[in-house]
Amino acid sequence: MDIILTGGNLYTMDKENPKATAVAISGGVIMAVGCDEEILALKTENTELIDLGGKTLLPGFNDSHCHLLGYANNLSLVNLNGAASINELIDRYKNFIESNNIPAGTAVVGAGWNQSFFGEKTSPTKYDLDKISDTHPIFAYRACHHVCSVNSLTLKKLGINKDTPEVDGGEIVREENGEPSGIFNETAMSLLEKDEDNVTIADIEALILKAIPNLHKMGITSVQSDDYGPDYKLVYDAYVNLAKAGKLKLRVNEQCRVSGLENYKKMLELPQVDDDIAPYFKQGPVKILADGSLGGRTAYMKEDYRDDPGNRGIPIYAREEFDAIVDLCHEKDRPVAIHAIGDGIMQWCMDAIRRN
Repeated sequence: MDIILTGGNLYTMDKENPKATAVAISGGVIMAVGCDEEILALKTENTELIDLGGKTLLPGFNDSHCHLLGYANNLSLVNLNGAASINELIDRYKNFIESNNIPAGTAVVGAGWNQSFFGEKTSPTKYDLDKISDTHPIFAYRACHHVCSVNSLTLKKLGINKDTPEVDGGEIVREENGEPSGIFNETAMSLLEKDEDNVTIADIEALILKAIPNLHKMGITSVQSDDYGPDYKLVYDAYVNLAKAGKLKLRVNEQCRVSGLENYKKMLELPQVDDDIAPYFKQGPVKILADGSLGGRTAYMKEDYRDDPGNRGIPIYAREEFDAIVDLCHEKDRPVAIHAIGDGIMQWCMDAIRRN
């Protein structure tokens, strides 16, 4: 055995043997759990002995819904969580740019703001973000990642103006004169996406490996993660490569989300993998993003929002395409995990599931 832990208060989650005091580990795998005496009998001359001194030891935690690649990316973003005002948001960007010596012209991305925590209770517009910088493109994602605000320089660089057409399943929030306010909801955020053509499997592998140690520090050893998106084949290959090489030290059950019926058809052709081929990586349910968030007022409701008359939120798909995607998953014998927040979109879900 490589390591033996003794003298602990172990919760095994095994109904037949719920408590123990010692555990034996070899090759990073728990080999035996029991009392000190029986586990110490497995000791060899190279075994490292650790006395827990009565401390509690729990099995690894599972995160039932995360975005592993998004989390890794966020480690290098401006942290906007808990900002109490738009002015505080602005200050965090300024401090980030100054402390990191970010050169002019380089995009600065932040995430985590929530207008419900702001004194002004309003979402930041291009005018707010212009106070940060007129030489850096600024992107500010709401905590739900269903809304993004940008500054005027970003709009200019991307060529987004009053003549830019709306995106199905999204909204460019506009001023009275038709000019973009800088706020983009749901699929309209696709207009802000940078060119990802240069992203490689190695880049994605590096992000995965960057996130795992932080999760381990929090006791997380398995996740249900939503990572696919437009680069789903690259992400799939990156996970399989790491798993085959024994570098994926985290159990990942991928919630397989793409966009549009045709992309779902292609994605569902990816082969499943088993423990002999790629241990610790599995393709789980097909994820369907059907509407937005309550806080962003994009969750699709049966009636108008009380504080926003005329707005019932945004269904990501036309009803026919949504139904076709659910039907496809049923035909392929794949379970679905549907992001459905509003009561309107929940009705769509129940109707589609009942039909199948």
